[in-house]
Amino acid sequence: MIVRTVYFTQRGKETAERLFETLQGQGAPADCTVSGAGPIRYVPEYRAKEQGLTEWTRESMELHLPILFVGACGIAVRHVAPFVSDKMSDSPVLVMDEAGDFVIPILSGHLGGANELARVFAQALKAQPVITTATDVNHTFSVDVFAARNGLAIRNRLGIKEVSSAVLAGRKLTVCIDRERILVDEALPELFEEVPYPGADGADIDILITDEPELDGQARIVLTPRHLVIGMGCRRGVPFENLRALLLRVMEDYGKSEEDVLRELFAVASIDKKADERGLQVLAQYYHVPLCTYSAEQLEAVEGEFASSAFVQSKVGVANVCERSALLTCEGDGELTVRKLTHEGMTLAAAWRRGRIRSWK
Repeated sequence: MIVRTVYFTQRGKETAERLFETLQGQGAPADCTVSGAGPIRYVPEYRAKEQGLTEWTRESMELHLPILFVGACGIAVRHVAPFVSDKMSDSPVLVMDEAGDFVIPILSGHLGGANELARVFAQALKAQPVITTATDVNHTFSVDVFAARNGLAIRNRLGIKEVSSAVLAGRKLTVCIDRERILVDEALPELFEEVPYPGADGADIDILITDEPELDGQARIVLTPRHLVIGMGCRRGVPFENLRALLLRVMEDYGKSEEDVLRELFAVASIDKKADERGLQVLAQYYHVPLCTYSAEQLEAVEGEFASSAFVQSKVGVANVCERSALLTCEGDGELTVRKLTHEGMTLAAAWRRGRIRSWK
């Protein structure tokens, strides 16, 4: 995970460097979206001295990358404010004092993951995370965090507030799940009362989890599985803009807009030798999804018929990366929908995965 980082004093620089050195040493748990995902690696990208802070902030926000200000909250607020646009895609923004005593998420705490980043950073520095969102303060269920962690898209964002208000009021939540098409790994906690799908007559439904988006409006909040997995490989140094352009061009050929990609993309996948490829990292973070990478041995073990390249085999140890990594991310319950495409040093394949709820926590 790339973290755009800026400091303003020598002490701030030392604290930022200490944070990322500690994180490199210990790693951090992956979120539960993909089974078996390895630890998250945090990579700082520091502002160059010659780049103006306003321009640097704008660039970071446009890429949807996390931003860490090591300094005063006021500086962060003033520079981020002009570029705040949509809670579904805004960058997570955090402030840390230059002594490293406090870590404060100030934007995109749930959907962007700023609250979780604050906890990770604070733990690394033995600091205090300052988290103010009501569901976190009261240690209750957060529907937007639940959706992000289980690969679900939120169809009607206004329902987030309604469901959160119900939880904070101490009311049980009614939930309705399309269990024929969506796997559910855990039994529902006591907080929830399940009603039959697609909803009993007259049922007052808080959360509807369905593969049928046309059921919008049937519940306070409707969640749909993210089915799209994009497998990619690329030449070293291919920029994010090229990777995004290829993705959107291919999706357009299949009648998909970027809005569809934002709603349907579950993960970007590749080989572990590309885990540090900036273009792929930014592509995944731009869409707020994980970058899942696998060893050549893991990819080679995927069963099926795949395009084969002797050149790729000689470079990375497996003859196909994009198709195999996309299918592997489906965890045995998916199918290839776009076979390997090659364009200007990039390869792309797409797979469809079955929706799955791993955890209600």
